[in-house]
Amino acid sequence: MLEEAGVPRIPDLAAADALIPDLRRSILIVAELRDYALECLRFNARPRDAFAGARRGQSFEILGIAGRLFDLPEALDMARQALRRSRSQTVRGAIIFLEDYFKAREGMEVPDDIHTALLTVAETTDSRSTATGALNVLVETGEISDMEALDRLDDWKDKHHR
Repeated sequence: MLEEAGVPRIPDLAAADALIPDLRRSILIVAELRDYALECLRFNARPRDAFAGARRGQSFEILGIAGRLFDLPEALDMARQALRRSRSQTVRGAIIFLEDYFKAREGMEVPDDIHTALLTVAETTDSRSTATGALNVLVETGEISDMEALDRLDDWKDKHHR
């Protein structure tokens, strides 16, 4: 609804004050979801928490949608960290977040450390869907070509299906 109304990305809720009241309510709802997702990512789960990875992955997905409306530098930093940790559900969520984040910021270059981390994930993961997702972020942002992504995916297949 907010995208259809042409609501621009805003830095914070103070910038939303100038918007039409019915849109402001929707923005406040998205802001609450954003805050909840960030809190889930900050939370240090217990070692035996079987749902921690799924919760983090879903939190990143929520932030991907919220990132269309808000600037989320903290979430971007959390995604960087998640790519380095290699927990599968969290990494998949971070990849989805990054794809949405950069898609909403057309023309924004992917920082070098995130570019490198996505390539590393694509090379080292045991999951084809995770490798494909990481490469897709780089293709969608124009960082690599379709052909390079396909070559890297072929290399991944050769490495993991011997």
